[in-house]
Amino acid sequence: MDRMLEQYAILCDRELDGDGLTELERRRGGYYRTRSIRSGSLLEVEAYPILPRMTEAAVRRIRTSAEAVRRYNAKRAERRITRLIEANFGEGDYFFTGTVTDRPLPTLDGMQARIKNFLRRVNYERRRRGIGNARYVYVVEGYEEGSRQTRLHVHMVIDGGLDRQTLKRIWGAGRARVDELDPRGYGGLTALARYMAKDPRGRRRWAASLGLRQPVETVADRKIGDRAAWRIAESPAGAAAALERLYPGYEHVETEVRGNPYVPGAYIYAVLRRRE
Repeated sequence: MDRMLEQYAILCDRELDGDGLTELERRRGGYYRTRSIRSGSLLEVEAYPILPRMTEAAVRRIRTSAEAVRRYNAKRAERRITRLIEANFGEGDYFFTGTVTDRPLPTLDGMQARIKNFLRRVNYERRRRGIGNARYVYVVEGYEEGSRQTRLHVHMVIDGGLDRQTLKRIWGAGRARVDELDPRGYGGLTALARYMAKDPRGRRRWAASLGLRQPVETVADRKIGDRAAWRIAESPAGAAAALERLYPGYEHVETEVRGNPYVPGAYIYAVLRRRE
């Protein structure tokens, strides 16, 4: 990933809505570097102003707060999970939730071992039926033994090689729920992915199978000028019109615009969806 874009995204910690912009944030006069990420029918767009080299060097030296970095890393993990699910799963696949009844309740390491054992037995059953290994993305949610919070459980998107009852039987550690994915339901796969990834807290809490299709990324300079950037920043209607003109065949879903007190311009993050 573009390290300058990452630094800019961390620094831009103030959400903008077109009102209350500072003089620095309103300043114009350049083009934006645009990063486009395609995952199935999902298109994400990240953009920030192309800065002079001296300004870039100064921005790199700005110290970022630990809290801003934590929020950025959580958001990055959420988006990574969302992209893998959008690029690899759809109708005919499942959303699996499994809990455990072990006493004492398992630690995170114990839950990870339980999940690995479940997947090993799933793949054994698939091979017995002449099916290849499962494709999956999972997140462990909850807290460890000794907490007052909910017990650890797993949310998993898994491909539909086996039927729902077989998956429940193989889990065998407590309650299991298996629902068919509904990509066209409310919020689609992105809403499901965001629900799964609402608090990923590091790599140990989520994992994915090998061989999944990866999102396709492209970077372009001067694709967005400052006039288009401020149409996007100033109103949802402006954002939809500008982005749909830049990306024909896609429909605008949402836009987030943030600013910072260090350099002019804004950080733009937009989501679009390929039209049916």
